[in-house]
Amino acid sequence: MGGIAGLYHKDQDFQLRDGIAEKLAYQIRHRGDNWAILQPAPNFALGVIYHKNLQQSNHVSAFDGLKHIYVLLDGFITLKGEEPSEWYEKGKGDAEIILSLYQEKGVNFLDEIDGSYAIAIWDGNRREMVLIKDRLGYKPIFYAKGRDTFVFASEIKATLACGFYQKGVELKEANNFLSYGYLPNPGTLFKGIYQVKPGHVLTYASNDISEKAYWKFRYRQSGRHKSEKYYRDEFLRIFENSVSRCIARYSDAGAFLNGALDTSAVVAIIHKLKQKPINVFTAGFKEEKYNEVEDAKLVSNFIRLDQYTVMVEFGDYFPSLLEKIV
Repeated sequence: MGGIAGLYHKDQDFQLRDGIAEKLAYQIRHRGDNWAILQPAPNFALGVIYHKNLQQSNHVSAFDGLKHIYVLLDGFITLKGEEPSEWYEKGKGDAEIILSLYQEKGVNFLDEIDGSYAIAIWDGNRREMVLIKDRLGYKPIFYAKGRDTFVFASEIKATLACGFYQKGVELKEANNFLSYGYLPNPGTLFKGIYQVKPGHVLTYASNDISEKAYWKFRYRQSGRHKSEKYYRDEFLRIFENSVSRCIARYSDAGAFLNGALDTSAVVAIIHKLKQKPINVFTAGFKEEKYNEVEDAKLVSNFIRLDQYTVMVEFGDYFPSLLEKIV
């Protein structure tokens, strides 16, 4: 987990307060153990949070000073294609790959990637801020636009920390939450703060916002009358290709295993593709009805994996932690 944040004032002569990017980043400090601050101009600041023991800075941020293009990334990307890309062989981080692809293809670079990501791109030549959410909306990214300002962040409290917006409840969205049990995109419970929609590109330029879908799920009618074997083989091909992209990018990565069908299938495919033992990790609980350690052991022993187990216990501090989360 990581996080991104940024604040822009449309007046190029405006001087943001010293430390404002750090203030935004501090609100989401729990999302990583290191941060980087970028300030392309006095009226514009960016911040990114990441885990320094898991990610290098070029995985989460990149910039081209000559072309005035800056990239922030929360999450990870994989490149489409059956074979590992030459990008990986060059040793480039995810943010550097996004920067290169954007310079070559603009936002059409999204046709080249998969993954779980929230991306922010500042294009200084076009004076545009581009926010992108992954196809299924796994990674959060919120934004707010004022009369002269635009702010975005991985969490709402970071957007509020900039000091340009007042807290207010959006009653319509409160009604939606109480009626449906969730908040339909792009709404939030805070007045004036919104989510970027899954599979969408949001562009802020000249103090205006536009949003465009780059992906939408569609049912395919071709193959409706194929055999069961066809669907089994096709699913396995797509599934293996998806897993192979990840291990091509992160060759030393392990996997979470709880013994259920989903995680068991993933580790089985990883083992099949790598043809060597891999590390798998299981979280157990002392409450028997929640504990899945024994199920995970069955799978791990059958495939002959190197399994590591951690028992999770909640101390007296847990109620106070819940209050902080809420």
